[in-house]
Parts: sequence; C-alpha cells; structure tokens
Amino acid sequence: MLTQRREDILRIVIGEYISKGSPVGSESIARMGLKASSATIRNEMSGLEEEGYLTHPHTSAGRIPSDKGYRWYINAVMKEMQLAPPEHRMISHQFHQVEREVEEWTRLAATILSRMLHNVAIVTLPKSNESYLQHIELVYLHESMALLVVVFKEAKLRHQPIALEEPASQEELNKCAQKLKALFGGIPLSQISIERVELTPLEEKIGNVVLQ
Repeated sequence: MLTQRREDILRIVIGEYISKGSPVGSESIARMGLKASSATIRNEMSGLEEEGYLTHPHTSAGRIPSDKGYRWYINAVMKEMQLAPPEHRMISHQFHQVEREVEEWTRLAATILSRMLHNVAIVTLPKSNESYLQHIELVYLHESMALLVVVFKEAKLRHQPIALEEPASQEELNKCAQKLKALFGGIPLSQISIERVELTPLEEKIGNVVLQ
C-alpha cells in the first residue's frame, strides 16, 4: 500500500515521463510544488524503485516508470474515469463477440481506445523471446489430409493443412497430437529436437511442421 506522498511522486514521474520522454529527477519533482525536500523525494523514489514501481536507465539518471508503475497509474486513472453503464455493456458485448480470436481482440481494443480517447491507440500482443508449445490438435479432413492447430503460450494460434503420406484416422491423429504435446508441451521451441525421441513417421512429420 503506497503512502499519499509516494502516490503523488509516482503520479508526477509518470506524467512527466509520458509528456517529455526523459527520466525524472528529484529536483524536478520538488519544483512542482511537492511539500518535501529533494533529499526526502530521493528517498521516496528509492523506496518506489525497491517496490518495483520505478526504475532507471543508468546510475546517474532520474527515474522512469516500470510496467508495475504504469499499471498503478492506469488503475488510478480508471478510478477517476468510470464508464457509463450503457458504454460498459456495449464494450463487454463487443469483446464477447471476438473472445476466441486474439488478433481480433487486439484490433477491437485499439479501435475502442481510439474512439473513447479521441486519439491514436496502439495495442500489442504479449511478446516473448521464446515460443512455448501449449496445445496441439489434429483434425481429420480426409484420408490424406489433416488440419494442424497449434497454440503457443504467448497467445499465438497457428493452423495449417497437412498432406499425409499415409492415410490416418481421427483416432490416430488424436494419439499423435497427444504424444507430441506430452513430449514438447511447455518446452521452448529452440530446445526441442525431433531426433532425440522415437517417433512414428506421422509424428515426425507433424513435429517438424510445428517447429517450422
């Protein structure tokens, strides 16, 4: 739980950083009318950094907001700006229509933010240096064709038709998908090696497609 003084300092740092794009120092905050000395403000900023709300690019610079600091700022602003019930219902309904499609969700979020704020809005998907396999599904199309559906933990979904060299039933496809998920689920794709495990020709083919 932040003290009132720390909330005031955090609000100033984030507001100044959003406005100017440069780290904010204690002297700048003191000049904005906060009833505290520069030394006191520095101590409070150190405390905010220890709690994860602020960070700094290098030792001599002022502070900048962390992700946690931005999240606090958003929540603080949202307490002051409540949507009217009709708008809340309309937005909830719109998101319900696309809740299974992550890319559509992000496009809708950007559109709604832009409309509500009368400004440009940018929304991005979660990003990770590694891709982690979460789910594999194979859907029978006909004897020599299946649809491969792959879900990654960073909210990405990919699907691709696969030409099968040998006919396979839905039951065989299910067993293949379950085995690959059990072997490679939760492992970074960069660490998966098809050659290290014993696989059937079908499992090897699907595994290689997933890695590609």
